[in-house]
Amino acid sequence: MSFIDERGFWFGLYWGSQSVINAVFLISVSYLVAATSWRWFYWLLTILVAFGSVLGFFLLAETRYERSPSSLDGQVSYTDEFGVTVVLSDDEAIERFGTRQEIQDNTTEPEQFSYLHHIKPFHKVAPNALHVGAGVLWKMLQACSSPAVIWSILAASISLGIGIAMSLCYGTILVESFHWSHASVGLVNAGIFPAALLSMLWAGYIGDKIVLWLAKRRDGTHIPEEILAVLIVPTIVSAVGIVVFAVTAMWPETHSSWGIIMGWTLLEFGFLVAIITTTHFASEAYPSNPGSALVMVVGVKNIVSFGAAYGLTPMVTKFGYLDAFMILFAIFTFIFLMGVPVYYINPRWRAYISRSS
Repeated sequence: MSFIDERGFWFGLYWGSQSVINAVFLISVSYLVAATSWRWFYWLLTILVAFGSVLGFFLLAETRYERSPSSLDGQVSYTDEFGVTVVLSDDEAIERFGTRQEIQDNTTEPEQFSYLHHIKPFHKVAPNALHVGAGVLWKMLQACSSPAVIWSILAASISLGIGIAMSLCYGTILVESFHWSHASVGLVNAGIFPAALLSMLWAGYIGDKIVLWLAKRRDGTHIPEEILAVLIVPTIVSAVGIVVFAVTAMWPETHSSWGIIMGWTLLEFGFLVAIITTTHFASEAYPSNPGSALVMVVGVKNIVSFGAAYGLTPMVTKFGYLDAFMILFAIFTFIFLMGVPVYYINPRWRAYISRSS
């Protein structure tokens, strides 16, 4: 649970810390592979995934929480166990729940449980699990009708896809063109540490302040689309990083390896802010089902980004590094510029969905 002016911070903390852990893995594993064999990359990855799965199974708290509907001024507000909130008239509430829940002045505080109480590694199957699962899947598909969700998926995907494309070739470039040892190639990821910290600062603390300032200009009214303002500077930084990386890769004889390092670092900063902001934006821009929108952006981006990464090798073979990355640069620029019409279209879509429901 978080307030609107805190969400950027929590999204930033989640994605930024994840990137720092990933950077530690990439830097250390290059020395491991150089000392043993490439197979140990996958062995170590398997060990870490298995360890994380065990920790998650035993230590993650149960998140299903049943809330009672509450009635106030002739309307009933009900939030289900998946966090979806609906507002019903009393008649609709009686039809749905069989009774009308009244708010009493002497309502007692709900019992507070400890973290240990919520840890339930083994528990019975949720009631109507198949029905609920089908409903969640349908809500996820419905989320794709939102312009905000579609754009968020594309923006996160192209940023991730270009990042993967860079990671596929920076090792070859550093070893063959700049004569780095294979063991030290992982050091190119050292820039992720400051990039992650800056992205958490920008998309988290500063981003929340920007959203609050824009809300004050609307007499205290916040709209989800104003979150997109946080992306302006990081998008420019990412674009510069793509160009720097491409030019250095194309003409290494006239450039330093710092071009590869800085291009990768700048892109990672922009990517982290993009993934923080797009997940934040999608969860607010589809208020009736924020969980479904969030899952679609986080999950589908990995599928869509595959196209950008997969197309790099044939493009480099045919056109060279500069043209290949400029093609990706053009796609990147087009998608992020589409955020401008989304800013104006999505409020109308949200109003239409509100009237329909």
